Amino acid sequence: MGPSLPLKPPLELAGEPALDLQKAFDTLQKKTIQPMPEVDSEAPTEKMERPPHQQRVFAERDELADRVERLGLFLEDKEKLALVPQAERRRLRTQLQAMVEYLSILDQRISNNFE
Repeated sequence: MGPSLPLKPPLELAGEPALDLQKAFDTLQKKTIQPMPEVDSEAPTEKMERPPHQQRVFAERDELADRVERLGLFLEDKEKLALVPQAERRRLRTQLQAMVEYLSILDQRISNNFE
């Protein structure tokens, strides 16, 4: 399975519903995030045989998955998060939700169109 976020129970900000990042990420992983297949170094890779536009989608997906993981870890770091104003924390949480949804869409595109 793909990267695992060591996220704790739901994030709560004053006056806002909790966002259970671990649950959201686990659900996304179960639905769509699949590890890249092992490739024989002698044989041409599946990715290399793809048209350039498909290669870009794979690269975009991998970059986004890394950013989702890093932002999720940041939002779980209470010391770092304490330095961020509450309004900005809300925006970061909203951004993470949008990024997770976007990652899900890219995974669906890959699994439905490129396999």
